[in-house]
Amino acid sequence: MKEKIGNRETECLLCKLCEEGCPTGVDLIRLVPLSRYIHGARGGHGSMFLTLISFSPLFSWKYTEVEIDENSEIAFFPGCTPIFDVAFEVVEGEPYGNYSAMGRDRKYSNMGYAALKVLNKLGIKPKILTACCGHDLYYSGMLDEFEELKNSLRGLFENVRLVITPCAECLHSLRDLHGVPTVHISQFIVENLEKIEGRRLPFKFIYHDSCRLGRYSKIYDEPRKIIETFGELVEFKENRESSKCCGVSSWMNCNATAKREREKKIEEFEGSGAEFLVVSCPKCAIHLDCIYYEEGSKRRRERVNIIDISELTAMAMGLYSLDEVWKRRFERDDGSKRLFIPPKERDPLKYIDEELRDSLFSCTTCYYCTSLCSVNHETPHLIEKLRSFFVSHDLNPEKHRIIYRNTIETGNPYGEREEIFYEREEHELIYFPGCTTKFRMKNVYESTKEVLSALRVSYSVPKDLVCCGSPLLRSGYKIDEIKKKNLGILKKPVITSCAGCHATLQNDYGIEVEHIVEVLARRVEELPLKKLEMKVVYHDPCHLGREFKIYEEPREVIEAIPGLRLVEFEENRENSLCCGGGGGLRAWNPTKSQELAKKRMEEAEKMAVDAVVSSCPFCKLNLQSVSEMEVLDVTELLARALKKSF
Repeated sequence: MKEKIGNRETECLLCKLCEEGCPTGVDLIRLVPLSRYIHGARGGHGSMFLTLISFSPLFSWKYTEVEIDENSEIAFFPGCTPIFDVAFEVVEGEPYGNYSAMGRDRKYSNMGYAALKVLNKLGIKPKILTACCGHDLYYSGMLDEFEELKNSLRGLFENVRLVITPCAECLHSLRDLHGVPTVHISQFIVENLEKIEGRRLPFKFIYHDSCRLGRYSKIYDEPRKIIETFGELVEFKENRESSKCCGVSSWMNCNATAKREREKKIEEFEGSGAEFLVVSCPKCAIHLDCIYYEEGSKRRRERVNIIDISELTAMAMGLYSLDEVWKRRFERDDGSKRLFIPPKERDPLKYIDEELRDSLFSCTTCYYCTSLCSVNHETPHLIEKLRSFFVSHDLNPEKHRIIYRNTIETGNPYGEREEIFYEREEHELIYFPGCTTKFRMKNVYESTKEVLSALRVSYSVPKDLVCCGSPLLRSGYKIDEIKKKNLGILKKPVITSCAGCHATLQNDYGIEVEHIVEVLARRVEELPLKKLEMKVVYHDPCHLGREFKIYEEPREVIEAIPGLRLVEFEENRENSLCCGGGGGLRAWNPTKSQELAKKRMEEAEKMAVDAVVSSCPFCKLNLQSVSEMEVLDVTELLARALKKSF
C-alpha cells in the first residue's frame, strides 16, 4: 500500500494553523467540539485531566503575599494552574500508570502570582476570581458541562469593569465564549510600560506564540515588546502567525506524535543560544516542560528554563526570582459554592444551526489542512464522520440525498442508465474509469483506452462495476453494499482515471490500485509520440497530490511529449489550490464550488497557456465549467500526440 497523508490517531489541536489555507473557510472551531461531543473525546493520560476539569468549579483558592481588594472593578483571573499543581503533587507522590512527566515540583501557579506582584507594584489591588473558565470543557466536547459552568459563573463578573488574566486560553474563553471584557497581562503591562521601573536582564529569550494569544487573539507584538525592554529577543524559525502549537490542546493529544513536535520545539530552543523560553500561556509551559520531566528523558537542566511573560517582568522589576518557582504561593479556599451538575442525556441537535451545517458541508476534503497540521491530523475523516451523524438525522443537503438515491438505484451518482463497459475474458488488469469519466468525460475514457491499447496492456472494464462510493463517503453515507459488490469483481490489479476513485479504492476498500499516471510514468517512453506545440499548466488534484503525494508522475508524462512546454501555477504540488469540485460541494453549493474553480482558471488565463492539464476527470469537469480555456486530462494529451504519429 502506498503511503497516505494523515493520522487518525492524533486529535485536532484547534490551533488555527490551517485556517487561512482552507479554501472554503470551514469553521473547525465549532465543528471539532461538536464532533467530540457526539463521538467522545480521547483525552491523554487516561482522560485523567478531562475528568479533573469536570470538577474544577468545586475548587477555590487564594494567593498569599499579595494585595487584593474584593470591591475592585478590576478583577484578576489566574486560571486553573493551582489545580494542576495539586494534581502534579499527587501524581508525584503516588504515580498512576506511566504518568512520570506529570509528577513535578515546578509551580506553574507562580505565573499568576508573578502577575499579581506586577499589578500590585503598579498600584492595582484587583479582585481575584478563582474559577475554571471552561476552555478545556468546551474544546474537549463537554458542551453541556461548559454551558452549565457558563451559567453558574454569570454572577461572578458582576460589578467588574475589566478582567486581567495571565492565561491565553482564559483570555479567549472569557472574552469570546463568555462575553466578558478581558485583556491578557502582556497587554496591560505594555500599556503601563512607562510606569515600570525594571532592570535589563543579562539573558537571551526566545518567545513561543501560543495559539490562543496569537492566531486567536492576534496578540503578537506585546510579549515581544516586553522581552525587548528587559532582555534580548531571539525568534523561532516559525513564529507569529506561522508558530507551531505546543502539541497539546485541552489535555488531548498527549501521544508520541505530539511529543515529537514538542521535541522539535525544545531542540530549536536549546540550539538558539537563548537561556529562557518565554510563554504567554501556562498550558504551553506545562506541555513544553514535559520533555524535562519525562521518565528516561536524556534532557537535563540546571534550572527552570521555561518561564511566563509575567515571571520575566516580575524578575526585571525585582519582585520575583527563579528560586521562587518551586514555592507554593496559594492555599485552598473553602468558600466556593459553584457546584453544577451537568445534564445526563446529550442532545447534539441543540448545538446545530444553519451556519454550522453550511460550514460542515462546505469542506471539499482537499487535505490542505492536513498538509499544514503539525500533528498530521486527518481532518477530512473527522468531517466525514460528523457528516454521517447529520445524515442519520436527515440534516444533510437534499442534493446529497439525490446522489445517494441515484447511486443505489442506477449504480452511479448521475442516475444514468447507459451501460458503458469493455469486458474481456482474458485480461491482466481491471480499468476502473469512475462515473465522471464514463458519463460526463467520455473523451477521457476513450483516450485512456487508446493509450492502454497503444501500450498493449491487457485490460477489462467489467460490466457490473458500480460507483466506487467516493461521493457518498465524502457526504457522510455508508457504502457497505456497493463495496461488497465491487470487491466481488475487482480480483485483479486495478488502474483508474479518477483521483477520487483512486483514494477510495486504496483507503476504503483496502486494495492495491494505481492511477493511470503512475502506469504511464513507467512506460511513456514506449509510446510513439509526435510533437505537440503547446504551452500547458498542470493542476494537481487534491486526492492524488496532497493525499498520496503523486506529484512528479503526471509531470514526467507531460514533459515526455515532444514540443510541449509545461509551466507551473504559483501554488502547485502540496500547495495546489483546490478546484472546488470535491467533498460534495459542487452538488450542494455550485456557486461556492465555481468560485474556487474561477480563481484557478483566472490564474491560468493570465499565464497565457493553451490549456490546463489535470489527472482527475472531476477537476476537469469543474474547471472547464467556468472558462472558455481548454482543460485536458493527461491521457487526452497523449492521445493527441498518438494520433499525430499514426
